[in-house]
Amino acid sequence: MIALKDFIYSFLMLDLVMSMFKLSYGVEMYYVAKVNKDMCAEYKCNTCTLYCPEANTLMFDKDGNTSWVDEDRCKGCALCVYVCTDMLDRNCITMEMTGHKD
Repeated sequence: MIALKDFIYSFLMLDLVMSMFKLSYGVEMYYVAKVNKDMCAEYKCNTCTLYCPEANTLMFDKDGNTSWVDEDRCKGCALCVYVCTDMLDRNCITMEMTGHKD
């Protein structure tokens, strides 16, 4: 299991690289959380939603028994990935690159 401090350090380093990319190419690239709804629905778990520091970003759909992410609100902190992958060993959430041109 990866230590939380190592996990956070790796994302801080990635943020630095992405900032340099934006300065060079004028494209803002960043990570957002993506939930694999099929995998998540198997567990009927909403533990990740309890750890998201951004209100109304990672939520649970009771009808579909799955979590979902409002990608416009996601800050890319990856705490949900840490919870789902390292604490619960479920691997339902990943961080995926997205971006837009300034």
